Amino acid sequence: MTDPDPVQQATPPKARRGRTRGRRRGKRWHTARVVAYLLTLPVVFVLMAVVMMFDRDITAPRWVTDQVAARAGGVLGGGTVGFGDIAVRLGPDLHPRIRLIDTVLADAAGRPLARIAEIDATISPRGLLFDRTALVQRVALRGTAVALTRDAQGRLQLAFNLPDGDRGALLADGLPGLVRQLDTLRDRPALAALESLTLAGLDMTYTDARADRTWTVTDGALRFAIDAARTSAVADLAVEGAAGQTRLSLALDSPRDSLAARLSVRVDEAQARDLASQSAALRFLGAIDAPLSATLDTALDPQGMLGPLDVTLKIGAGALQPAPGTVPLRFEGVTAALSYDPAGQELTFDDVAVVSDWG
Repeated sequence: MTDPDPVQQATPPKARRGRTRGRRRGKRWHTARVVAYLLTLPVVFVLMAVVMMFDRDITAPRWVTDQVAARAGGVLGGGTVGFGDIAVRLGPDLHPRIRLIDTVLADAAGRPLARIAEIDATISPRGLLFDRTALVQRVALRGTAVALTRDAQGRLQLAFNLPDGDRGALLADGLPGLVRQLDTLRDRPALAALESLTLAGLDMTYTDARADRTWTVTDGALRFAIDAARTSAVADLAVEGAAGQTRLSLALDSPRDSLAARLSVRVDEAQARDLASQSAALRFLGAIDAPLSATLDTALDPQGMLGPLDVTLKIGAGALQPAPGTVPLRFEGVTAALSYDPAGQELTFDDVAVVSDWG
């Protein structure tokens, strides 16, 4: 028989119960700390992931790749997107960014639509947080080749220019078609949050069946901006021609849900005869052999009908020769302001100034 513990006998029962409760509280507190630590691990991992992604590229996880493919398929109407590499980063503005390298876009039948060296897409944080989907806000394309053609009837067609000779899908047919395409970009769910689309390093070939001429553009830049009220586009192009390089700047502005638009074009260091081949209003320039700069302003009405064209010309030293057998009439410079009414096919000169040996 074991003798009773003298210390336990000396300790009052109330004190012994207090020590037992204290040990139990200590165990519960230790357990709570372990649980709290385990619960914070996901937060720590998320914070570590954010720090790792901040302003640096990391290889995209599979779910991001699947989201990009699904979004692209929605934009392409059931088509597919393939890419050589894909990376994600968290920019300084806390907007997630996805970068695709060597991208090939294909339609639903598998036919290639475009080959793009690099696509940089900025994703809406609100879309990820509240809609749980990747909504593109800004897209930048680099290294894109397009083909612009004008047929014998004067219709413009714009398509991606593919290396294998296929021109890909038709993007626009004439100026009204281009306005319509830009206006409906955000109608597709995948582009509902789109704010801007930029193209850098653009290579373009322009083939004009009317003039039987082809021009090339290298390292051009285009930018489309879209908001709830308006769609706008600006372009800066360097056109290579037989007589040298021509600078071409374009600006288009259109209210949403309308074919109405204003178009402004500035041309610098062009040849008068090149410009004459592009518009009935400027056909008279075909008799002039001289460099020139010009501004052209026109508009589309809400039905997409082309309005009057206003033109200002600054022509450098050259000659007027209406026919090959006539004597050239030389001049030092010409400035002119004119307007052309396409409905009545009427050309009106508002102002003409000529500097020559005549006076």
